[in-house]
Amino acid sequence: MRKRIKNKARQTARHYRSLGLICRQQAVRHPEASWNWLSEAQRWEDLAAREQQAASAARRSLYRPAFTSR
Repeated sequence: MRKRIKNKARQTARHYRSLGLICRQQAVRHPEASWNWLSEAQRWEDLAAREQQAASAARRSLYRPAFTSR
């Protein structure tokens, strides 16, 4: 299970970063609208970071005990 979460999150984050790269390339090709493309690229990078954080939190919760005994 942990490996699937990690792989899916990694794959999704990679996809989001690829979309950000495409947006940055479009910003170079269309300087008149570069502000729009660069903001889209930043949005994809933010989504990629959130995806990785969520996957990390999910992995940590798999190891967290439901209760502790004293």
